[in-house]
Amino acid sequence: MPGKLRLSSWYNFFILVFDTSIEEVAREEGIHNPARSYEPLGFTLGGEGMIKGFDSAVQGMAVGEEKTVQLSPEQAGFQPPMAGR
Repeated sequence: MPGKLRLSSWYNFFILVFDTSIEEVAREEGIHNPARSYEPLGFTLGGEGMIKGFDSAVQGMAVGEEKTVQLSPEQAGFQPPMAGR
């Protein structure tokens, strides 16, 4: 089922925004790119290319519903740090 997403991504406890589809957030965070289109991200639930933890978090949402999702690094697709490093 197709959907649209307004995306802001934060990093760790510092709340560093490194990507967003919300133009106002991009301007506030100093990452605005005038060549970029700030439109909701289209995606297919269960499709390829979406972070699995995010995909699971939005299942069952209604059109127009808003939700804040927090994912662990593992849920976001990052591998745990190597032991001893």
